[in-house]
Amino acid sequence: MATLRRTVPLLRTALPPLLVPAPLGTCRAFSTTSTALKSNDDARPASSQLFPASKIASSISKLTSQGFDESTIWEQRVVWGDHDAFGHVNNVNYVRWLESSRMFFVEKVSEGFTRERKEDIIRGKGKSIILAKIDVKYIRPVTYPDVVLVGQAAELPLQKDRFNMRAVIYSVKQQAVVAVSNQDCVSYDYRSLKKCDIPADLRIALEKTGISASQLEQQQQQGGKK
Repeated sequence: MATLRRTVPLLRTALPPLLVPAPLGTCRAFSTTSTALKSNDDARPASSQLFPASKIASSISKLTSQGFDESTIWEQRVVWGDHDAFGHVNNVNYVRWLESSRMFFVEKVSEGFTRERKEDIIRGKGKSIILAKIDVKYIRPVTYPDVVLVGQAAELPLQKDRFNMRAVIYSVKQQAVVAVSNQDCVSYDYRSLKKCDIPADLRIALEKTGISASQLEQQQQQGGKK
């Protein structure tokens, strides 16, 4: 009986460069990609070039003008599976976008912290934040294909043990705000399993990228009052 001989050891075959995952948080921050987007030499895959660079830059500008830090803006691709039976993105997906954006925001504002302190915040190993409540105002339906940008910032002034995280979801295709959100974030000690005062280091970081009352008023005018 003839035997089948394997000529290529599958497990030893090196992965092509495009299949190697990028480190967490390196492909979503526009502080590192906005320059590339403005270049004529766009090396992104064709599926990532849904919109011209000018439209992406305009969308980022709209969020930064409302007080959001460019380095914390989250990019979210809309996929076909996000649709529901009504032919638009299901409402629950907006909450998922906000969740990913919120964690990315916290990761970015804690970049200057020690590795151990950052793990406390990102992985819930020490004093960090926990979501107590979230509300979303849906303004426009979103459909595939699209890219939405999510800007988040702590509303100033911060309270002793909590703060309101203000968020805006912006559609690149529609060039318009499609949803706004308020998120009640509580300072929480994951070791003792109870709330605590906002740690000094996190308070300073949140205040640096915080959103003022005048900027909040501008958001409300553009997105509608809650």
